Amino acid sequence: MTTTDAPSLEQVLASDISATAFRLYVGLALRTQGEWVSIPRLVGHCNLGPYQARKPLAELQEAGLIEKNRRYERDEVTGHRTNRTYYRLPNDTSEASV
Repeated sequence: MTTTDAPSLEQVLASDISATAFRLYVGLALRTQGEWVSIPRLVGHCNLGPYQARKPLAELQEAGLIEKNRRYERDEVTGHRTNRTYYRLPNDTSEASV
């Protein structure tokens, strides 16, 4: 995965993203310290449901405003292996645990 320069606030405001996508972007900017954040944690910050966030997160990724990382992990509850998706703002190089 390559990192890109973080967009300026003017670029984010000028982008053609939905209000929900902007809400998720602000949630990432204000509530995370550059670490990869799971969808449940991110939507919890923004008072949204996971399904409400799917299209806006794809919108943010397509606009280059966030980065996406899919990991194949073992579920702590069931023990089954599953894909987990994490997001962060571009140009954050920390690999903090989620």
